[in-house]
Amino acid sequence: QQQQQQQQADNDKKKGPSLQELYLQVRDKPCRVVDVRVESLGPEVEGPGGSSQSPKPLRLKQEILDRELDRVYEAKTLRGVHEALERSVEVLRQLEVFDDVTALIDAQPLDEPDSCSVQLSLQEVARYRFGGGTYTQGGEYSVEG
Repeated sequence: QQQQQQQQADNDKKKGPSLQELYLQVRDKPCRVVDVRVESLGPEVEGPGGSSQSPKPLRLKQEILDRELDRVYEAKTLRGVHEALERSVEVLRQLEVFDDVTALIDAQPLDEPDSCSVQLSLQEVARYRFGGGTYTQGGEYSVEG
């Protein structure tokens, strides 16, 4: 059993550190956000002749989005960027205008080792929700929408 544990430890060393271990090593090093890309993930819109087009632009006011992303630009370390981005995503979710909010921190541009970029993917909720039904009881009919 001791030999198996030693083999497992040797295998772990060969694999290298886990993503969590790497993050713990670099989280307090200087890091600044140089770019935030926002992507709308709405459903594709049918265009003329049945062709599909990219999603409509976000309906959320740009000022609201900018206000939430300002804290990300102000961060000075990778941990700061991570925490600021988590807070921004949380606030955007609380607005209840998005079905999905995801964020990715990327080590770009490669020629600037103390910088990163952020990709924010937003999927807005549907504009209109409609439900309806027809009810009959005896000889009476009613419609609800």
